[in-house]
Amino acid sequence: IWLVVLGALAGFLALAEDVWNKDIMDGDQIGYALISSLSAIPGMTDFVRTVTHLGDPAAYVVMTLIMLTLFRHKHITRGIILNIINVGLLNIILKNILQRPRPLVAASGFSFPSGHAMGSLAFYGLFMYLIYLYVPNRKLRWAGMLLMAIIIGCIGMSRIYLGVHYTSDVLGGYFISLAYLIVYIRITRHYYDKQKEDLHD
Repeated sequence: IWLVVLGALAGFLALAEDVWNKDIMDGDQIGYALISSLSAIPGMTDFVRTVTHLGDPAAYVVMTLIMLTLFRHKHITRGIILNIINVGLLNIILKNILQRPRPLVAASGFSFPSGHAMGSLAFYGLFMYLIYLYVPNRKLRWAGMLLMAIIIGCIGMSRIYLGVHYTSDVLGGYFISLAYLIVYIRITRHYYDKQKEDLHD
């Protein structure tokens, strides 16, 4: 698992170096061309504008309340809240270090790494882990995990489609958030395992 962490960090640092040096990335143009071509699908723009809000702070609040209802354990909810606070602070720090301008002047804040990409992978990725850990029905468990993965992917895609992030912003956000989330889960895994029996009582 630590090879995955190192690989994700290497991917992030490679992109961050190009951003720092203000290099032009061909992947940004290719990614945008591919994803923007989806606009030919009827209703795609409305779908993307809706799904991008799943990466907003308000969506995390709603999902946290849902988790509290499902798991009925305040300590797990605190862990979820701490997770999103951690990744939010990490995103702010990285953006202010690299200070990459947005593709669209109208969009506020810096661009790299994407906050929506980082937040969605950290938040819904942890939710995916909790589903894997606590949902006993195998089909329901894998269906829930797949849904979380789709949500994460769609949020990242929506940021590129809407032109508020470069492709490398989203990929960089995914890379650093994956590395962070694995470390966070490894640190807190023992606690979640310890609470598993209580949640099923």
